[in-house]
Amino acid sequence: MSSVIKDEGARIVDAIFERMRKTQKIDKKVTVINSVEDLMEVTGMWETAVKRHEKQILEKGIERGIEKGIEKGIEKNKIENALKLIEKSMDNSFIHEITGLSLKEIRALRKEKKKV
Repeated sequence: MSSVIKDEGARIVDAIFERMRKTQKIDKKVTVINSVEDLMEVTGMWETAVKRHEKQILEKGIERGIEKGIEKGIEKNKIENALKLIEKSMDNSFIHEITGLSLKEIRALRKEKKKV
C-alpha cells in the first residue's frame, strides 16, 4: 500500500512540477526537485503566477463592468432625451437625429408613452 501511495505521490508531484515548468518557463533541463526547499520555491513561484493571473482577470472584469455600465448609461440617457422630445411633440426623424435611436425604437417609446 505504501508503495502505491509513494508512486501516486510522485506522479502528482511530477504533474505539478510539469505544470509549474510550463507556466513559469523553468528550464527543461531541470527535471528533479532535490529538496523540500526546491519544491517550496517552485510552489511559491507558481502561487505568485496564479495570483498575478487572478489579478489580471479581476482587472479585466472590472474594466468590462465599467464599459457595460457606461454603455447602459448612454442608452438610458438617449431614451430619457427621446421621451422629453416626444413630450415636446418633436417628430421621429428629429428625435432620431438628436438621440441616435432607431425610428423603430422611437415608435416603441411613443407607444409606451401613450399607455402611461
